[in-house]
Amino acid sequence: MDRSQADRPPPEAGPPHPFHTRTYLRGLDNIGETVADGRGRFHLLRRPIPGSELFDGAGPWPYYRVSGDEDLHTLREGFADLVTITVVTQPGYVPPADQVDSIFLKDHFAYDPRLPRTVLSARTAKRLQAGLAISRFEVADDRPATTRMAAEMTPLYRRQAARRGFSEFFRSFSDTHFTSIADLDAGRYFKVTIDGETGAMACGILHQGVLQILHIAISDIGLQHNASYVLMSGLLEQADEAQAKLLTGGMPDSARDTLETFKRRWANSYEPVYLLRIVNDRRKYEELSANRNPKGFFPAYRQAIASDGRSERT
Repeated sequence: MDRSQADRPPPEAGPPHPFHTRTYLRGLDNIGETVADGRGRFHLLRRPIPGSELFDGAGPWPYYRVSGDEDLHTLREGFADLVTITVVTQPGYVPPADQVDSIFLKDHFAYDPRLPRTVLSARTAKRLQAGLAISRFEVADDRPATTRMAAEMTPLYRRQAARRGFSEFFRSFSDTHFTSIADLDAGRYFKVTIDGETGAMACGILHQGVLQILHIAISDIGLQHNASYVLMSGLLEQADEAQAKLLTGGMPDSARDTLETFKRRWANSYEPVYLLRIVNDRRKYEELSANRNPKGFFPAYRQAIASDGRSERT
């Protein structure tokens, strides 16, 4: 692509992905502040680099949807004032090796309604039936309903984060994060009730054939009465109805093995996720990364230095 072609905006392809909108990004203030490229079309989260007056950039959580070469060009050229840019790409997208530096990050669990469902074990099926017998699955897909459920899910998520010892990142989501999901046209909230009490909740977005689940939270009563099984069964039914691929994320570094077992029960496929590693200022990057492991966590300067002089991921 020559420079004149690169400077032309791509043809309109409908509304932006929800994760690219200011509505959603304002709820990720635990990561950084929203900044736009020169044309105001693409947004990233700008973060101060500790120990300096410089900044780097990160894509939205959980991923940045790369639509094509134009997006890669903008990420490389549109934020030149940021020392580095770190972007997780959407599940299933494989970055072209000749255009951007990337590494495989992890697989995300997926349920594709076009494929046969995974057969549940006898034990799982029994728990699901027991939960279905006493539970109700609810969906909020309009603004008033999602707003109400967001207000309910936020403290439920906080209690779960404390109970399970979530990492600092997952504990640091602000209340605005949950309300921003509710404010999206694509925002969806889900709830399982047991005798009128909330047993489990989830939130996510439904957009262009993908139902992406962002958070799941289970109450104490839900843990006692298999609400998580009813919730996942309901999400699979929602995916079938919308003919949308259901994505439930990958495995966080600090997650328990039981989470992987649980997610695997409902998945019938997996989608690869990659990490883009863009360095805009190589000299400053190397200065900031002195004494860090260049083959470890990116960007290297965000690794802490242990007392023995070795670098550790932060």
